[in-house]
Amino acid sequence: MGADRIEYLGFLITAEGSRPLPEKVEAIINYTLPSIIHDLRTFLGLINFYRIYLKDSAKTQAPLHELLKGAKKKDHRNVSWTDDTRRNFEKCKTFLAEAALLSFPRTGIPLSLCTDASDFAVDSVLQQFENDGWKSIALY
Repeated sequence: MGADRIEYLGFLITAEGSRPLPEKVEAIINYTLPSIIHDLRTFLGLINFYRIYLKDSAKTQAPLHELLKGAKKKDHRNVSWTDDTRRNFEKCKTFLAEAALLSFPRTGIPLSLCTDASDFAVDSVLQQFENDGWKSIALY
């Protein structure tokens, strides 16, 4: 009660909004390139916990999910990395490090819903206009 910030269920909540916990982000950023399918699946689970903060997450992760096609739950086969999939792996970590602060919704101010779709991904952002700029409320 009366705290200006609180850590709650893996999130840092402040008066301005919420964001991923810095120590959790640090652990994901330091995650080494998985050598087996099971470890790649673990990484994708970690990164997707914070999916609401990640812009273009479906687009960035699509090549990584392609590597999992046909794999069993605890598959210990080696991952067939390409230059493209390695870049996407690093992009996932970078996007989490640059994760947006999500503001809390406020009543009585303008809202904007922006959407985009392609053959393999759908993205949207719900924003509100405050203090002469658009602030993200949610990313999907």
